[in-house]
Amino acid sequence: MPSELSDPLADELAEAILLARKEHLQRRIREQSKRDYMYMSDVHHCDRRNFYSMAEGDKRKPMDEFGSARTESGEKWEEIINAQLSGMGFSLLKRGVSVAIYNQAGEKIASGKLDGIVEYKKAQVPIEIKNIDSMVYRQINSVEDLFKSQWTEKYIRQLLLYLFGNNLPSGLFIITDRGGLWKILVVHLGNWLDYCEKTVRQIERAHAAKKAGAVPDRITYDNRYCGSCDFKAVCNPTVTIEQGEAIEDDELLAVLARRQAVKESAAEFKELDEEVKEKFKGKARQFTVGARFQVIVTKGTRKKKNWELLDEAVLKSITTDEERWTVEIEDVQALDKKTKVC
Repeated sequence: MPSELSDPLADELAEAILLARKEHLQRRIREQSKRDYMYMSDVHHCDRRNFYSMAEGDKRKPMDEFGSARTESGEKWEEIINAQLSGMGFSLLKRGVSVAIYNQAGEKIASGKLDGIVEYKKAQVPIEIKNIDSMVYRQINSVEDLFKSQWTEKYIRQLLLYLFGNNLPSGLFIITDRGGLWKILVVHLGNWLDYCEKTVRQIERAHAAKKAGAVPDRITYDNRYCGSCDFKAVCNPTVTIEQGEAIEDDELLAVLARRQAVKESAAEFKELDEEVKEKFKGKARQFTVGARFQVIVTKGTRKKKNWELLDEAVLKSITTDEERWTVEIEDVQALDKKTKVC
């Protein structure tokens, strides 16, 4: 192996570039604030969260540099796709079209921004553009696929609400995989009228609750939504599992601490993650380890093909329930001291 060489000037340049990039991303992060209406892309299944997004918006978990970089990348891809559409001869009438929903009293209750409107054969067709992870891109082949995840559902909601509010029949949802591939999904409002009406009612309820200062009831804890909620610390959701158990185990604490330290190292993290999670499977309850780690274990089921019951000809139609344990581990020492851990 050749001896390691160094170049102080190149090292200094690398550090200067990284610092400038870090400062650039930090400048892009907007300060969280309260507001009197909802963002269309932020409407949730939980009325309580919708209320908090307005009344307690300043307590939302702030965006980090990773989120800032992803947002910037999405904006760049919108510019690229819009330029390519224009270059291919499609007339882009408007970009960044403001969208708003008002209640019967004339108050704005929701707002958003559509990526653009294309004029085609004298008709105006709204478009929404999203740059998404390549793995997610491969899984999306229909509008229905966008509703399989809360993250992709919010992408399509804004376009649907724009169609709904302006009584337009259809729009285009364009997605790219960050590598230049495109998929175009045609969104017909008539297929989603019930969804749009339900969403508007959710917005109306949240706005009315915000005006009245009445916090909606909590939903039954659902880790898919509550676990990643930006307002978890404000809401203090009730986790429906057995009474928490304190564990004093130096060996387990050491494994958890090492797991946290090597989280960026995917291979070692995966090995330690599997090792430590195996220790908790079997009891749906909450644990604390050495006053540092909180572990929540929940039980669920999933469909599994039982290959032993039938021959090859009919195996595809046979499914059975299988126990599924979910183990979440959080380093509570790394949380903001003001955050209450439940």
